[in-house]
Amino acid sequence: MRNFVATLLCACCSAFAQGTLSGPSLGVIYDAAAQAIRPLLGIPGSSSVGKNIDTGFAITAAAISPAQDYALAVAAGGSLKLLIFNAGGASIQNVNSAATPDRMTLSPSGVSAILYYKSSASLQVITGLPGAMKVGPTVDVSTLPKTPDVLAISDDAAVLLAAVDLSSRRPVRRSAASRSGETNGEVFLVAQNGNAPRAIRRVAHASAIAFFRNSHDAVVADDVTASVTRLNDAGGASAAAWTFANASLPSPDSVQVSSDGKNILAGSSKGQVLAMMDSAGANPGFVACSCAPTEVRPLAVAAVYQVTEANSGLLWILDGNPQNPRVLFVPVPSGTTAAIGSEQQ
Repeated sequence: MRNFVATLLCACCSAFAQGTLSGPSLGVIYDAAAQAIRPLLGIPGSSSVGKNIDTGFAITAAAISPAQDYALAVAAGGSLKLLIFNAGGASIQNVNSAATPDRMTLSPSGVSAILYYKSSASLQVITGLPGAMKVGPTVDVSTLPKTPDVLAISDDAAVLLAAVDLSSRRPVRRSAASRSGETNGEVFLVAQNGNAPRAIRRVAHASAIAFFRNSHDAVVADDVTASVTRLNDAGGASAAAWTFANASLPSPDSVQVSSDGKNILAGSSKGQVLAMMDSAGANPGFVACSCAPTEVRPLAVAAVYQVTEANSGLLWILDGNPQNPRVLFVPVPSGTTAAIGSEQQ
C-alpha cells in the first residue's frame, strides 16, 4: 500500500476575467453569493472564475451536470429551469416540477435526476437529460422512517437510494473511534411503483453515496465508522464487495466515482484531506488540503474536481493526476453579469 500526501499548491491568479466558455476552461460552477452560474476559466494551477453567465434571473440553487453540459437551476421566484450550455450561449427551458425542490441529486453521468420535496415527503425523477427531458410523477416517500440525509440515483433511474439517520438524536459524528460499532442509520431502496422502501444496509451514518456510471453498483461513505463501502447491485443483492478504512481519512463526508469507474475519491471536511483509491478499495493516496472539502464534483477536465463551494472569494479544486495529485485554490472575484462569449473589460 502506497500512501502519500501531496504538497498543497496555490493556483496562480491569472488575468482571466471573461464571461465565456471559449478557450481553456474547467467548466462552470455555482456561486451562491452571486446567485449565478459562472465559468471556471484556465487550467489547473492557473485558473480563475469568470463573470456571471447571464440567464436573466437570480439563481438560488443549482445542480450542475457531471458532464458540465447543463444545470438544473432554481430561480428566485421558486420555479425550476433547465439551462443547457453551448458555445454560443445557454438555452433555458422550464421544468414542470411539482414544487420548488429542496434538494436536487444527479446521476453519475447526469442523464437522470431526483427532485426532493421535504414538506410533502415526496420526490420526482427526471430522465433523458438534457436533450430529451421527461419529468416523472410524484413518488411518495413518507414511509421512510425519517427525512433522508442522502439521496442517490443510477444513470438508468432504475435504482434510487435514500440514507436515513434512525437515531432519536443525531449522534455526535466525526469521532469514529468511540462509535465504530453503532448502526444508527440505514440505506433504503426507494420504489417508484408505490411499494414501501426496502432497507438494504445498516450503517452508522451514511454521509454520502455515489453510483458508478451505467451501473447499479455504488459506494457509501460513513462518517461515523470512517469508512467507504462498495455495494454491488444496490438494487438487487446489495452485497458489500469491500470496505475501506484508514486513519488518514477520518469521517469521510463526500464520495465520488471517476467517470471511467477505475477510481474512488472521498473527502473529509473534518480531516481536511482527500483520498483516492482504486475500484477495489486498494492502493490509496491522500492529498492534504488547507480547506474543508465538502464535495467531490466532476469538472469538465478528466480527473479534476470541485471540492468546496465558492466562499469568501475562493473555491478549491482537486487535480487528481495520479502522478502529481494536488489541491489548488481558485480566486472568485465578485461577479458582474455578462453573456456567454462576451469579454469582461
